[in-house]
Amino acid sequence: MRFSKLSVPALAVAAMAVGGAGLAARQAAASMIYSDTFTTVPASTVDLNGTKPTVDPAGAAWTSPTGDFTTGSGAATPTTNGPAFGANVASLPLSLTPNTLYTYTVTATPTAGTSGDWLALGFGDGAQGAIYNNANDAFVLYRDNGGTQTFAGGVASGTSGGTAATAGLPDTFTLTLNSSTGAVTFADTLGLVTGTTKTLPSVAGVNSVFIGNYQTARGTFSALSVNSTAVPEPATLAIAGLCSAGLLLRRKRKLA
Repeated sequence: MRFSKLSVPALAVAAMAVGGAGLAARQAAASMIYSDTFTTVPASTVDLNGTKPTVDPAGAAWTSPTGDFTTGSGAATPTTNGPAFGANVASLPLSLTPNTLYTYTVTATPTAGTSGDWLALGFGDGAQGAIYNNANDAFVLYRDNGGTQTFAGGVASGTSGGTAATAGLPDTFTLTLNSSTGAVTFADTLGLVTGTTKTLPSVAGVNSVFIGNYQTARGTFSALSVNSTAVPEPATLAIAGLCSAGLLLRRKRKLA
């Protein structure tokens, strides 16, 4: 069988249509795991422990020591001092699936104060009941003086020093975890941690998202969401690359 000059590019274009549709389908496989406005109906202050997020397909509930956090009128608030090590923690369960991106977003508003007090948020091991900088945790510390630090797999970066310009300001943090590679990217609206990337040595112990406070830190957490998005499989990416090469070849032949 003989092929015309346009046969190979034409086949590539056809492959692009098929591969592109498959890639689009994979990228469209985003789903919401949790969304919480921290509002009760009727609005009243209740203990966070045992309450369900506003959107909760799995029917899960918050787990935290009774009396450590309250919720009700648009925010979750620490109400007791965090311990000398580990901090108070409230968590929601998270079951990781391979080849998936998990995006955790929450707004933290500390009370302006010292570097010794902070709010925390991130991915971790809910069974720990505390926050540790180990293989199972990837999180942000937002200090009362405006300082920020990121942690993942025992690696820390950032500074405990802050400025009056950011102390006590609300900041929306977004952490994205790749369940296959353990890579974690950090971003925030104030630009304090945006661009930071770390890698967990293993995601086997990651089973929750959490909020927390240390020592006398109060402040609030609000507008929480957790979403998952399927990562395109290597075969799909290869097809997309082949399609792009086919289009370039066709364009070159037309220009020749």
